[in-house]
Amino acid sequence: MRVWVQVIALFTMLGLGIFVGIDLAERNMHKMQGTEGAERAIQITPKDGKIEISVFGQVIETRKPDDQALAKNESVTIDQPPKEGTNYLALVGNQLGTAIRQVLRKLADLMFVWTQS
Repeated sequence: MRVWVQVIALFTMLGLGIFVGIDLAERNMHKMQGTEGAERAIQITPKDGKIEISVFGQVIETRKPDDQALAKNESVTIDQPPKEGTNYLALVGNQLGTAIRQVLRKLADLMFVWTQS
């Protein structure tokens, strides 16, 4: 029990340290570039009951997730058509990464089920 509390505390501190470090680094980069008060890399703002997410100036609007997808505990993705000048190699890399992540999650689920039985 004590070990689990220490492990959870360690991961919590590391996670908070990463978020604080990234925020501090971004603020200092803006200060060095003389662009204080400019848009941040990731901005999340609620507007009219919707959440607007801006990533590097590109606005991504969310839609209400499917009730059926939530009932099945599936992840809901937001598909946007590629804009002109989009790097298709990056899109292929993202799709490949998503596929690998899903396969590894299934393998981890199988391993944990196997170890618990």
